[in-house]
Amino acid sequence: GGRSGGLGAVGRRIARLLAEHGVPRLLLTSRQGPEDPRSGEVTDELTALGARVDIAACDVADEAALAAVLARVGDEAPLRGVVHCAGVLADGVLAETTPERLAEVLRPKADGAAHLHRLTADLDLGLFLLVSSAAGVVGTPGQANYAAANAFLDQLAHHRRACGLPAHSLSYGAWAGEGLAAEHADLERMARLGHRALTPEQGAALTALALRHDTGHLVAWSLDLPRLRAAAPAGALWRSLLPARPAAPAGGPTLADRLSRLPGTERAARVLALVREEAAQALGLRSADAVRPD
Repeated sequence: GGRSGGLGAVGRRIARLLAEHGVPRLLLTSRQGPEDPRSGEVTDELTALGARVDIAACDVADEAALAAVLARVGDEAPLRGVVHCAGVLADGVLAETTPERLAEVLRPKADGAAHLHRLTADLDLGLFLLVSSAAGVVGTPGQANYAAANAFLDQLAHHRRACGLPAHSLSYGAWAGEGLAAEHADLERMARLGHRALTPEQGAALTALALRHDTGHLVAWSLDLPRLRAAAPAGALWRSLLPARPAAPAGGPTLADRLSRLPGTERAARVLALVREEAAQALGLRSADAVRPD
């Protein structure tokens, strides 16, 4: 198995999971490679689980460098799987998201994934796991660039499957004590809003579960539904996850009843207003005025 972003916290967890499931050889890549201060500890941990470990310096967004690393994988132990974990953050409000800040985030995740896809398309892989983020599913304040990068991974998984190639994109919520979220996010505030951080054990268990599903894109997230309900998040996704509002009392007037009591000239206007209200709520907009009548 080959792994990009292999020395990061989440990458290490997935490498451990693979070793525990009998993968005999692991090639881990990072920008620093063997010079990375984490390399010795990671090698010892995975070797103790019975895996042979190689660590290579490689910027996966550099297609030529990545091709050179893949070319060194020997015929006696050909590449059988890929896990792509690389990623960086460059948060900021949308108005401050310059092309440079967008490229900084897209490059390791999206470009790296595209290169891995192209360079391994002719190989007999059994695994192609893209480590994505729930930010690409629901959006996260200040992370338009990061959400876009992860949405690319999710769609790449669908594209690969349409081409008959293996692929899983797994959109993780925050990991407690590990990964980008642990370093940059306010996990306590997220928990108050109903977004619980995954423990490392939960993250590993959900990864193993996801890989047994024949589905291109899955979300691995720990949600506190009562707190989410209290926070009343807007949007169609949350409405699909949270129980529907209580139904109107039996015998109450239906929409058709209410419309029938209006003069004919007012019915179309009332229906239009209702559609705008529902659309605004589903899309998380501030008011029905944000939905143009056309």
